[in-house]
Amino acid sequence: MIIEAKSKTFLVGEYCVTCGGSAIVLCTNPKFQLRIKSSKNTQLRGIKEGSPAFTFYMENRRVFENLFIKFIDPYKSAGGFGASSAQFVTLYKLRNKMVGVNDIDIPKFLDEYRAIAEKNQKIKPSGADCLAQFQNDHIYFDSDTNKIENLQWNFKDIDFFIVKTGSKLATHKHLRKLSPDFIHANSNRLTQIVENVKNAWLKCDSKNFVSGIADFYASLNDLGLVYEKTQRLVSKILQIDGVLAAKGCGAMGADTIIIVFENKLRDSVKRNIKSISPYSSHHISKKIN
Repeated sequence: MIIEAKSKTFLVGEYCVTCGGSAIVLCTNPKFQLRIKSSKNTQLRGIKEGSPAFTFYMENRRVFENLFIKFIDPYKSAGGFGASSAQFVTLYKLRNKMVGVNDIDIPKFLDEYRAIAEKNQKIKPSGADCLAQFQNDHIYFDSDTNKIENLQWNFKDIDFFIVKTGSKLATHKHLRKLSPDFIHANSNRLTQIVENVKNAWLKCDSKNFVSGIADFYASLNDLGLVYEKTQRLVSKILQIDGVLAAKGCGAMGADTIIIVFENKLRDSVKRNIKSISPYSSHHISKKIN
């Protein structure tokens, strides 16, 4: 048996979604996999001790008896696309399957995830990334109401690449250094931009969609929440003909950069991105079929 979860990237909403705000999370290929087979020896491979997924596994170990379980990361632990959340989601789906639960209870799922993931954290995780990977689709998530809305990419004139920066920043360690009061004080400002991006997405309003992404990136920059290397890469990428917006994604925007560009200039944009950084040769398509 194989259970899959797609890669995830926060388009906008990281930080503010941790304290009642909203976020848009993208789900793209390639997929993470949890491979399961019957075994006399119960084993778990590919998931580190101390991770939320490992804790969940240990709490439910009786359900997983006589199973050989292996997690496959297509990025080979390079980070940036949601391996940790994919581990939790796929194990959660397996646990539910083993006990005969077919439907997802969103509040219950979030309660279970947060109870494990928020230990020793001043800023509590939203679970938005897990929800996107549970849905295996682009989503809008309101952490105040737990509302989820699936989003379909219907833009004709623009597309996006997501590229690695070559850096890696552990989100849980980063959040420990931030003040919850600092995030709360700026949550409304950031959430309003998320709402603007969502409305533009639903209307296929490319102009305001692009400007909203740029506004969110600029706001994070103003708040000192963008890694210095990401700032340099984004500045170079924005000089490429056809690039409309670029933004670091996730904690400090350190791991990945989303690049929104004119569809008609796809090939030249891709070629120029590769010339800027050796890590940019890897890109993710928006196609999620």
